[in-house]
Amino acid sequence: MTTLTDALRDLDRRRTQGSWKHYDDSDDGKTNRHEISAWGKTVGRVYCTKGREDQDAANATLLSCADLVCQMGIALQAAAESMESHGGKTWITCQNARALLAELAEKVKPS
Repeated sequence: MTTLTDALRDLDRRRTQGSWKHYDDSDDGKTNRHEISAWGKTVGRVYCTKGREDQDAANATLLSCADLVCQMGIALQAAAESMESHGGKTWITCQNARALLAELAEKVKPS
């Protein structure tokens, strides 16, 4: 049976690597979209809907955080597993989770 950790690690291994970035092209007059990319590759687009601009921007921000959310799930699962079996590793995995949370907080901070 595949565990949550296995599934997340598999997704993290197969996804476009690198930090995912959110580019707001919603008011450029031609594309009217938000783009999420990593290493020059587009990994997602949110096309703007008239009257739903705030919702479109929030959706794009959430998508740009998917890489960190996946890594956070792995870190939290590892912390839970180490608490169950090896108390000494908990500090290391918690430090990793804190670093990921700090990076996530930077991504979702209003501009």
